[in-house]
Amino acid sequence: MVQASDSLIWLCVRNNNSFLKKKNGSTSRSGSVHFSTEKGNLYSISSFKYSGLAQSKTIDISCVEGDDSRAKAVLSTKTTKASSAPSKGSAATPINKNFRRVEKTI
Repeated sequence: MVQASDSLIWLCVRNNNSFLKKKNGSTSRSGSVHFSTEKGNLYSISSFKYSGLAQSKTIDISCVEGDDSRAKAVLSTKTTKASSAPSKGSAATPINKNFRRVEKTI
């Protein structure tokens, strides 16, 4: 697959992607607000700076169900070397230690 720059990818997906949520303002003065729900977007704001699709390096913290039905946190990072292959481009690290160790990991 051909490598593309982050800004080119953002220009292609900024107005049309499946994760985009558009909310209209309640008054005529407040315009519409664009939110995004993709993986790697921690702030849920649809902008180039926070985009999980367009950035080559992203981080995501999610909650998964454990073996003993307890929720556990997982830190996922997207690597730049495999940015063109989404299935190989992320590494998940479980965060189930005490808070001081988790803080150093993050």
